Amino acid sequence: MAKFHGKAGYIILEGIGIIDQGHGWTLTTGRDITDTPQQCKEWKDSIRGQGSFGGAFNAYYDADNMGKFYDIVNSTTSKNIYMYPRGCADMTKYFYGDIWADFEMSVPVDGAIDIAGTLTGTGQLLKSGL
Repeated sequence: MAKFHGKAGYIILEGIGIIDQGHGWTLTTGRDITDTPQQCKEWKDSIRGQGSFGGAFNAYYDADNMGKFYDIVNSTTSKNIYMYPRGCADMTKYFYGDIWADFEMSVPVDGAIDIAGTLTGTGQLLKSGL
């Protein structure tokens, strides 16, 4: 099984394009689990419910995008996101969907200004080429 380095990954966010100065992202997916315990049984059962996805990204401060991040956070409509694990090397394999976004800016006295985005999926996470 091949292993790949994360340096080739990137994301594209509607309203910004490729997140410039990106230095990492995560994607999480899952389904609700509901316990269905029954009397007189030693072990619980459970059933799977609705799916969800979310994630996060980090990027170094880019003055051209700060206003765009602010607009995305305050938008009343969700935005498209495309997440390429190996985008620089293989643009045919990616995840995509609609998200709501929040961001946090960290301005340390001894380091680079960092933007941390939090992504909450709305609807289904889709995939292409994977």
